[in-house]
Amino acid sequence: MAIIVCFFAAGIAVGFFLRRFPNITFISKLVTVMIVILLFLLGKSVGKNTAIMQNLPSIGMQALIITSAAIAGSVLVSMVVYKHFFAPKKEETKLMTDKNIVQKEGTHS
Repeated sequence: MAIIVCFFAAGIAVGFFLRRFPNITFISKLVTVMIVILLFLLGKSVGKNTAIMQNLPSIGMQALIITSAAIAGSVLVSMVVYKHFFAPKKEETKLMTDKNIVQKEGTHS
């Protein structure tokens, strides 16, 4: 586990120093390719494991239930966080709307 954390920290350090070079655009494509390769290798490992393949129907249903609950929980929490921390207040929305109306009226005159 320490090796993984060290690699992660090294990646953060490299990313921090490479941010000065905005023309390095191949990194996101490289990350996508590496993720696809990792997913392929994970699928190969799962397909090769006979215990997993024999219990796939029950494992699959449990995974579906857990995944659905995680997604639903994430959506609910993100909605609450947005509403309380990021959504404009009613007064701010009215002020922004009034300001836009005044600006539009001023440009048409």
